[in-house]
Amino acid sequence: MSLTVLAARPSSIEIGWSAPANFSSVCCFQILHDGVVEYQADRADRSATLHGVVPQSRHCFRVRAMSSGFPLMGLFMVAESNTVCVDVPVNSPPTVPQDVEATVLSPARVDLRWSPSTDEEAVAGYRVYEAGSVLADVRTNEALLTDLDPARTYCFEVAAYDDFGAESAHSAPVCVDTPADSMPPSAPSFLRAEFVQGTPNSIHVWWDAAADDGVIRGYEIARDGAPLGMTTTQEWDDAAVAPFTEYRYSLVAVDAGGNRSDPIETRVTTSWRAVVATSHYGWIYETACVLDSVGVLHVVYRMDSFESGQTGWVEQVRHWSSGLGTIIVAEDQFQLESDCGLAIAPDGTLHAAFGTRSSGLAYANDVSGSWQTAAVAGASGRNVSVLVHSSGNPMISFRDDDQVRLAEANPPDWIVEAIGPAGTVTGSSFPTALAEDSTGAVHVAFQSTDASVRHAVRPVAGTWTVEVVDPGPGTFLGESISMIVDSMDHVHLTYYDDRTEALRYASNQTGAWVTSVIDDDGDVGTESSVAIDAAGSIHVSYVSESAEDLKYATNASGAWRTFTVDSASDVSHGGTSIFVDSFGIVRIVYVAGSGEIRIAANDAN
Repeated sequence: MSLTVLAARPSSIEIGWSAPANFSSVCCFQILHDGVVEYQADRADRSATLHGVVPQSRHCFRVRAMSSGFPLMGLFMVAESNTVCVDVPVNSPPTVPQDVEATVLSPARVDLRWSPSTDEEAVAGYRVYEAGSVLADVRTNEALLTDLDPARTYCFEVAAYDDFGAESAHSAPVCVDTPADSMPPSAPSFLRAEFVQGTPNSIHVWWDAAADDGVIRGYEIARDGAPLGMTTTQEWDDAAVAPFTEYRYSLVAVDAGGNRSDPIETRVTTSWRAVVATSHYGWIYETACVLDSVGVLHVVYRMDSFESGQTGWVEQVRHWSSGLGTIIVAEDQFQLESDCGLAIAPDGTLHAAFGTRSSGLAYANDVSGSWQTAAVAGASGRNVSVLVHSSGNPMISFRDDDQVRLAEANPPDWIVEAIGPAGTVTGSSFPTALAEDSTGAVHVAFQSTDASVRHAVRPVAGTWTVEVVDPGPGTFLGESISMIVDSMDHVHLTYYDDRTEALRYASNQTGAWVTSVIDDDGDVGTESSVAIDAAGSIHVSYVSESAEDLKYATNASGAWRTFTVDSASDVSHGGTSIFVDSFGIVRIVYVAGSGEIRIAANDAN
């Protein structure tokens, strides 16, 4: 056998050999590298390449022809080649990059391109230099240089390097002038602020990034018009703020040219404030609330009262608004049940529903300028929720003899249908939740009699689909259920879990229902209400039964944070309703004690 070196490179050696005289018995070849078997080749092979050697090193090789012999005898050598030694050559750097061209794209961006270099084996990459510093390290023969300063002369040089770190000489410099930056950045978006209870108390402020044709150098933040500082991140913590104080934060983006964006503002208070909206001598039960287009709150509630001018206890459904005060919607001739629903139409008219013992399901509106009330024909039920559909038709979800149903106005009549095939979808004694998505599909959430939380949806001109959100088990799983549909048609639910005495959250944002715990500190989670803000953050109001407190939770900071809003009175029944306005101010309507409707806000006003 004859062994020769076919090629020696800085990182590899190729050897070749001839077949031995007794080749018919050969099964394979063993390659010995510096006396050690490193590689085994097939009998048809006549060459091998050894990788991983280093430049300027010496290596010796030998090849053995092997036969398998008789069974169980293993391999034995039938011939061996001569030994050859070789010195690995010195590694040479790649050739210098040529034809470097620079194109200015903006005050902060330059596109750099050049002809590829060559190397003995392969070019690993290129480094772009400016004033002796590496601005970019790329694998191809082009680089997009960003974060450059405006109105400045840059001279770029390019060098190629290989896998051994050998670098070529630098290319001839290519110089360009970046233009002045005269265009201001866009304003940052979704400026948010949250009060953080602690020692000391603080306010956490965060926002979404601004955009610019150059580079955003940072964000200047001010509180009540006084500068706080500048940051290159997208958040700021303002420490040691005073209690019961409203703060106004403003923010501008600043680019490398010193241009400033339009300001964006938000307000936050370091504690919640609550005021009494209306009070009665009696008992206020389930409330339902809406916020109209000019910021007026409307509350419909059922109450048992004994007030001045009355000869005895009176059952009434009343409407209170921050603009008009209290108006009677219906009185006890309806033998009122203890829950109400309220919705507002695009034209500002109000639509309400409530259960009665005498006439079944009742519907009321103020379309004529005053409240008019009538029974919903063919419907007897309670646990209502009301919606004015985009078609213009009022809808009411309710429970009737343990069956969840939907009543839809079709003037002069109502169409009442069971949700799901008859007898297959049954509801418990807890309220239903009703919503519409952007396609006009109707969504209903409820607790089934098997103690599971369920969601039903009916597309326009379609049929109901019902799915289990949370299977339980639990006697009161799904009590005080609330629902909202976001701009992407994802559904968000909050509800009470009696198994763990906790407030739970469920959403189908991922395509499947995912549930989690919002708060399990004590017996919490009844009377929940859910809202969503312009940034897509969730806000929830609810009651702590163990502490008789009004509580609030939000995931605006990325994780659920909970707050006690009102701990000064008995907040244990009557429902809560939560709203978030265009400024991010949160308002909660709730019942305190037995006869007060209160409004709490994280806004000093």
